[in-house]
Amino acid sequence: VAVHECGLQTPEAGEILRRVRDALPSLTLPGGRPLEHYLCRLILHTPEHRPSDLPLVVTECLTLPQKRLGERDALWDFLRRTLGDDARFVHSETRDPALSRAEGIVRSNGPAEFQEAYGNLVLEFPVTAFAQTNTGAAELLYRLIAEKAELTGRETVWDIYCGAGSIGLYLAPAASAVFGCDGLGAAVGAAKANAERLGLSRCEFASGILPEVLEAQARHQTPDVVVVDPPRVGLEEGVRAFLRTLRARRLIYVACDAASQARDLAALEGAWRAVSAHPVDMFPSAAHVENVLILERV
Repeated sequence: VAVHECGLQTPEAGEILRRVRDALPSLTLPGGRPLEHYLCRLILHTPEHRPSDLPLVVTECLTLPQKRLGERDALWDFLRRTLGDDARFVHSETRDPALSRAEGIVRSNGPAEFQEAYGNLVLEFPVTAFAQTNTGAAELLYRLIAEKAELTGRETVWDIYCGAGSIGLYLAPAASAVFGCDGLGAAVGAAKANAERLGLSRCEFASGILPEVLEAQARHQTPDVVVVDPPRVGLEEGVRAFLRTLRARRLIYVACDAASQARDLAALEGAWRAVSAHPVDMFPSAAHVENVLILERV
């Protein structure tokens, strides 16, 4: 379906989409390799919080790793021809074409980060990290999480699948300590940088294989409140097994896919009990919602 505009993005994003789509037939790869075997997706980031010296739109081309010499240069030349030197664009790569998140940045013609504001909290995200698409609804979501966490300033909070740290850092002023973890090293690096920039010294972040990271952290710290915000596929099996053993007071499960959340809830039965659900309409005119499930220890 040829999408001409998106209600969550700026008119400038629609113009960039049109220019790239119209010019794509002119992009040829070395050796005649089919374009769809290299270019996975075009991702347009249109942050609502924008310092005056940065463009309105960050255009990210996500590709598979280069197989024939010159493929990266061909794509970069195409971006420069199509968008011009005054546009901001990034080329990133992923080994899995099913993923919408990059594993690394190949080249950028400017800063490969953007900023978003959630109330008074301003965070910086690398384009390779996850950020909620609907910023206004994301602030409502984070306020809901903070309300349900019922923090008094004495609690330790764990933010699992923390990304660039948005939920943990949002909760940090009302917590005694925050620990966040994610499998994507670049996102955790951004979380650490955000905490330092904001002066939130009681926040700690780690990357790695999540079940292993969690087991290591549990040897010297026990959380009072745990927030999990996994990707659409839901919790990893090892994370589900770990949560069954964790003696926290409250578990807040944020899901963008109700089916994977229901599967995980069934796997946690006997250890955790769901007490309330709070859907948030993050994607107007679409069937998807973000569902916040509140669980208490059995």
